[in-house]
Amino acid sequence: FSLSLNSLTVSIPSSNGSLAQVTHLWLTSNFLTGSIPSSIGSLTQLTRLSLGSNSLRGNISSSIGSLAQLTSLSISLNLMTGSIPSSIASLTQLTGLWLYSNSLTGSIPSSIESLTQLTYLEFHTNSLTGSIPSSIGSLTQLTGLYLCDNLLSGSIPSSIGSLTQLTYLLTGSIPSSLCSIGLQPVIDCSEVQCNCCRSSEFGASC
Repeated sequence: FSLSLNSLTVSIPSSNGSLAQVTHLWLTSNFLTGSIPSSIGSLTQLTRLSLGSNSLRGNISSSIGSLAQLTSLSISLNLMTGSIPSSIASLTQLTGLWLYSNSLTGSIPSSIESLTQLTYLEFHTNSLTGSIPSSIGSLTQLTGLYLCDNLLSGSIPSSIGSLTQLTYLLTGSIPSSLCSIGLQPVIDCSEVQCNCCRSSEFGASC
C-alpha cells in the first residue's frame, strides 16, 4: 500500500484496523503532520514501513516493537523527538533501520545488539548523546553504519572491528581495530561535514 510522493497534509489516523492485513505501507514524501499513533503497533503483518520525509513529530511509540515481521523501517527526515525506544530491539527481522535527520535525544540503546540481521543502520543528524555501545559489534551483517552529526562522546568501541562486512562507516575517529577488516572507504565525519552524506536508503552513499 503506497501513497508516497503526494501532497497529503493529514495526520496518520489512530484507527487503522482496516489495514490490519497490509504488509507494505509507504507514506514517504508527503506533508504528514502530528504524531505516529500507538495503534501502529496493531499492524502486525507489516514487513516494510516507510514514513520518511514528512513533518511527523513527537516520540517514536514503543508499540512499534510489536511489528515483529518488519524487515525495513524508515522514520527519517521528520521532526521526531525523544529517545529511541528500547522496544525496537524486538524487531529482529530488520535489515534496514533509518531514523536519521530528526531531533532524537538520549543514548543508543545497548539492546540494539539483538538486531543481528541489520545491513544498514542510520541514526545520523540527530542529538543522540552518550557513547556508542560496544554491543553494536554484534551486528555482524552491517555494511553501512551512519552515526555522524550527533552529540555522541567517547571513542568508537573496538568491537566495531568485528563488523567485517562494513563498507561505509560515518562516525567519529577510527579505532585501529578497523585496520584489520580493510574498510573501504573510511570516512571520518569529524573532518567531513555530515551534510555531504547521502543516505543508503535511496541507494546512494557519500
